[in-house]
Amino acid sequence: QLLIESLGDDELKLLQLSQKYLMVQRPIAMTNSSNLEDAKTVRKLTPPEILQVLEGPSTCGDLQRVFARALRDGVEGWVTMEGNQGTSYVKDAAKPFYV
Repeated sequence: QLLIESLGDDELKLLQLSQKYLMVQRPIAMTNSSNLEDAKTVRKLTPPEILQVLEGPSTCGDLQRVFARALRDGVEGWVTMEGNQGTSYVKDAAKPFYV
């Protein structure tokens, strides 16, 4: 396992740039498909959960969606970033470090 204490400042910055994290702002469903028409809910996300973006964002109709992993339990699925009425469900977050 990688020890955070052994990394220098430049290595930490590179690690942060190579991974994207989001914080849930409003309750939203995580689904098993990027296409909402045939998607089934994997589970409900609630604030202030942290998600690691694994893929995306991609466009589904007029929605931006990402494939992400919930850090709380490791569940993966598709999450809408912003609704078609402009409601923001997630926002950028710093990589959480556990020591």
